[in-house]
Amino acid sequence: SGITDERFKELLKNQNMTLKSAKEVYTKQLYVAKEINQSILKKVTLDGNESKEFYSANKDMFDAKEQRRVAHILVLVNDQRTDDQAKKLADKIKGEITSSNFAELVKKYSEDTGSKDTGGEYTFEKGKMVKEFEDAAFSMDIGQMLIVKTQYGYHIIKLLEKIPAGVIPYSKVQGDIEKMLLSQKQQEALQKYVESLFATAKIEILK
Repeated sequence: SGITDERFKELLKNQNMTLKSAKEVYTKQLYVAKEINQSILKKVTLDGNESKEFYSANKDMFDAKEQRRVAHILVLVNDQRTDDQAKKLADKIKGEITSSNFAELVKKYSEDTGSKDTGGEYTFEKGKMVKEFEDAAFSMDIGQMLIVKTQYGYHIIKLLEKIPAGVIPYSKVQGDIEKMLLSQKQQEALQKYVESLFATAKIEILK
């Protein structure tokens, strides 16, 4: 529920502020936020080796379990389609697949909104997917296709890659590390700037 004008005035009274002074404070905050975006945060950069040093010092963070990369087409079983109809459609789609058109058929047929726009792909370790889907993916050979039934319907699964356990290469996580470190430095810069404002601010409180 939204806050009423009376409740807002009561809160202001408790803080010894008038509506006019509150508006002035919030207007200044908005201006400061705009200025920070334009100046303070833009000045924050990463040194050349920061992300590589973080990676080297935190190798345990990038220790990945064995994974599978698959592409799939989902045919739902729902109020509009019986189990038998879904199975027949999945068989039909599988019959249309060639060595080069899987991604096209994903766009045409797949009813999995989470992967339809990315070629039907998922990369996962054990324990992350529906059991029937996962069991099939970890038993397949690269390039092999299977039709698997789960609680959602019928999946046409194609195994694209077997990814062994081990430390993820720096090249694959460099971008993520840089984003994280840059965000941390921006937060620190923002905090220091806000602290400096409080240190020099002159705030008039109504008595």
